[in-house]
Amino acid sequence: MNDADVSKQIQQMVRFIRQEADEKANEISVSAEEEFNIEKLQLVEAEKKKIRQEYERKEKQVEVRKKIEYSMQLNASRIKVLQAQDDLVNKMKDDAMKELLLVSHNHHEYKNLLKDLIIQQYCSVAARMITIMWNQCCIQQSMSMHQKQMSMNQRYLLIMMYTCHLPQAIMMLMASFALEVLYWLLEMERLCLRVHLTQD
Repeated sequence: MNDADVSKQIQQMVRFIRQEADEKANEISVSAEEEFNIEKLQLVEAEKKKIRQEYERKEKQVEVRKKIEYSMQLNASRIKVLQAQDDLVNKMKDDAMKELLLVSHNHHEYKNLLKDLIIQQYCSVAARMITIMWNQCCIQQSMSMHQKQMSMNQRYLLIMMYTCHLPQAIMMLMASFALEVLYWLLEMERLCLRVHLTQD
């Protein structure tokens, strides 16, 4: 084998080695590219997942904040309504007290008011008790009307019971109720007389 053949054979070997090296390098490059793409996709998906989780967390926070704000506004509205109702009730109470004070200065109107209130209680079947607040003025003005008022109430009750055709149970209840009121009137008259005698 001469030098030319040896040189030719060496060149063939070099080309073969280079070809294998190129193929191997190409395989490594392709494999590295694939691994890079896979890892990049995984990283992208992981970051997307983090972003979605963060968005969901903030969205829940916003929803909770909205519910809290709505609840606070609702409670504030309820408090305003209750306050307005309370103010209205207090105003009506004050107006009624002022009106009652004005009526109490007129003896005739005050007597009629007491009479009407007692008769109204007779008409209220569901009522179990009469509560009338007596002040000093009431005691003084009531002394002259009790005897007359009892007879008027008795007549009114009998007429009402026999003309309205009420059931027997209701009639018995109203009769019992009337007896309680009459007993109360007698007690109040006795109390008024005692107060009157004490003042004398």
